[in-house]
Amino acid sequence: MVRTATAGPPDGRTRWRAHPWGVIAATAGALLGWAGLVALARWRGLAVIHRDPRAALPFPPLAARFDPRFPWQAVLPLALAGVMVAAAPRLAARVRWRSLLILGFVAAAGWAVALAQVDGRTGLTGDADYLRDVPSIHAAGTFLSGFVANISHYSQHVRAHPPGFVLLLWAMRRVGLGGSGWEGALVIAGGAAAVPAALLAVREVAGERRARSAAPFLVVVPIAIWVATSADAFFMGATAWSVVLIVLATGRRRRRSDALALGGGVLFGASLFLSYGVTLVALIPTAVAMARGRWRPLAVAAMGVIAVVAGFAVAGFW
Repeated sequence: MVRTATAGPPDGRTRWRAHPWGVIAATAGALLGWAGLVALARWRGLAVIHRDPRAALPFPPLAARFDPRFPWQAVLPLALAGVMVAAAPRLAARVRWRSLLILGFVAAAGWAVALAQVDGRTGLTGDADYLRDVPSIHAAGTFLSGFVANISHYSQHVRAHPPGFVLLLWAMRRVGLGGSGWEGALVIAGGAAAVPAALLAVREVAGERRARSAAPFLVVVPIAIWVATSADAFFMGATAWSVVLIVLATGRRRRRSDALALGGGVLFGASLFLSYGVTLVALIPTAVAMARGRWRPLAVAAMGVIAVVAGFAVAGFW
């Protein structure tokens, strides 16, 4: 970013401000770099398809299809986008902190639903693969102990993930919350819950001003297209809250720190059985704890993780 000096205060310090043309040039450079990266990925993807037509890349570099259209439902997200661009930064800077957390959750959920509605109600049902296999579960212990042996009988998403989410849907069905509607609500709420979690984490390590500045971007971050359509959104929300609880524990003392760390550890342990990739997220609270020299929260959190992992192991799944 190009900066120009302006007249400084009497103490001799220099005040700096961003030059508008420098901002434009930096933005254009970033967009060109990103476009070049996408073009390179597409070129490599086409080469892969040329070598092996069985490659599952209908539209490299994405496992998607090229379908340009503009249905009338797209008017809603466009209108919401305009409102957020105009009002969100100012609102994020002025409302009370707790109100900002709630608004962030509601706005993220609303934005995700608006995007999903472009394809109609079918976009709000979550991953149907999980629901398809729920009726085959008769008892949690039997399902977990036979999960690996019977994995070829399950749908794609269930095979590709640990058994935690389909087991959660089974438990919901047992208490009368079964079906695509409840799964969609769970996924949307879980994905939107990642926004207040991220805000709390940023505030803890970088201060409230930066957290407030990040709020509008967290609401409309590109991952929003999955929040109302994929169980991955729920995985994100659960993992985000496990991380922020441990991060908050590093800034507290005694019983409050232990309670936060233990809660984060238990939630992180449960998240490990939602997606195999969650393991890498442990680096985030570990880095914060190391920077603050706080090892006790990590040890307490590890106890929570071990308890959940041991429970699944006793039930038959490792």
